Amino acid sequence: MPHFKLTKAQTVARRKVRKGVTLTLCWGRGTGKSWFMRQLAYEAIDQGKVTIALVSPTLKQCKQNHLQ
Repeated sequence: MPHFKLTKAQTVARRKVRKGVTLTLCWGRGTGKSWFMRQLAYEAIDQGKVTIALVSPTLKQCKQNHLQ
């Protein structure tokens, strides 16, 4: 798996990701939330852990942000 340089906030959030934890990212605009969540999703899929939920105000926005 490739290694990526994470920001401090992303590193803290990554350490908290585990089964049974709900993670809320209150980072603001332009801070890498979508990229970070995609990386977590790809990692979960790669490891066979596939409980993934994407939340966006509209389906159109969800597609734009997460299905690139």
